Amino acid sequence: MYKSKRIIAFLLSLMLIVLTFAACANKDEERYTKAELEAMDAHELYELLTKNGLEAGADIKEILSDKELEEYIKEDFDLLIEGACSRSDMAYKNLANEAYKVYEKLIKE
Repeated sequence: MYKSKRIIAFLLSLMLIVLTFAACANKDEERYTKAELEAMDAHELYELLTKNGLEAGADIKEILSDKELEEYIKEDFDLLIEGACSRSDMAYKNLANEAYKVYEKLIKE
């Protein structure tokens, strides 16, 4: 009787571990369509990108305030997601590379 209780307890523990792992695995980054991302306002889009790994370097932050950065990302979104930018400064190119990486993680295939 004691062994069967230990076996049941072990199996229940194992099941709990498997369920916990499955629940954590389902918390992958949410995926979006390009249209859904484009429909977001500038702040919301910027927050989503930064939450998912966008790192605006110190070089771009010397040029743009946080608000200007949000607006720039929104305005040039089509270029940034291709890894391109409308300005020739290397800070903008670095930002475009970062945006491209994050976009690839977020987009629905």
